[in-house]
Amino acid sequence: MSKCKILLIIVSALFISLSASEVILRLAGYDYSPLKLKEPEELVKGLGKTDYRLQHSYSDAYCVYDRLLIWRPIRNRGIFNAQGFRGKELAQIKHSYEYRVFIIGDSNACGPLNEPGWGEYLELRLREEGHRISVTNASCWGYTSYQGLRRFEEIIRYEPDLVLISFGANDAHRVKVSDESYMATKRWIPSIINKSRVVRLGVALIDALLITTKKGRLEPRVSLQDYKRNLERIISLADSNKIKVVLLTRPFIGESEHPLLWKNFAPDYNELIKQIAYKNKVGMIDIYAYFKDKEEYFYDESHFNTAGFRLCADIIYNYLRENLNGQK
Repeated sequence: MSKCKILLIIVSALFISLSASEVILRLAGYDYSPLKLKEPEELVKGLGKTDYRLQHSYSDAYCVYDRLLIWRPIRNRGIFNAQGFRGKELAQIKHSYEYRVFIIGDSNACGPLNEPGWGEYLELRLREEGHRISVTNASCWGYTSYQGLRRFEEIIRYEPDLVLISFGANDAHRVKVSDESYMATKRWIPSIINKSRVVRLGVALIDALLITTKKGRLEPRVSLQDYKRNLERIISLADSNKIKVVLLTRPFIGESEHPLLWKNFAPDYNELIKQIAYKNKVGMIDIYAYFKDKEEYFYDESHFNTAGFRLCADIIYNYLRENLNGQK
């Protein structure tokens, strides 16, 4: 048998095997989100849930692996609409009378599964005053400014007029592999095969190997330097597209139980937000200051309860009412 025939047989067998595996994985409903991975026991011990690849409170039922965002909301799943956002779907063509507000942030900005977040309450307040304003929430649980920048790049085509940005808690988390380094291991995967279940299974195996074998010091998911770069890139893109930006400091309460937990570092990110807003002459609301030490507005150390969501919406509403220039 010639070498060409042998090679053809091998290639054919490989193709059939991969195709069969793809069909089996799809029939079994397999998919993958980095939110699903659990951190090694030695890192979790004494630190709590410090890694973004650790089991999230919402598991991976509402998110899926994405080669740009690490994970993204599954469209038409749970609170997310067909465009992958929380809120009413937006028309592709924006009417002249429309004023579109977007929210891009982490879990506290995204809100819970079983009740409205501050985005919904904000839209309700704006509409009660007769403003023709939609509030679309492009946030997702566990997001950092690394993901926020890429999310912002995606929403530009919807022509937002104003974007509220809220990050810092997840950025400050200490992990084995930063967001940037984590995604660097996936850039070789062609986008055309990204949705393959076989490929996603391979990504899951790579992640498990990466996280369990990585040695050395812990690092932030997003360093302060990269945090600054991400926010200023958003501001630059917004300016070139005539989009107003308002930065929000990240609220949380309580003291840290371990020197490596995120709350030890979060104040530096909040302080940097103020500096960035001042330097770049964009809006800023110090949400952290409004809620500092007010446990009655929190479900846990970093997420609002219903009263917190409502008050946060009121605070942002009052700010926007003074800065919308009479937009109706």
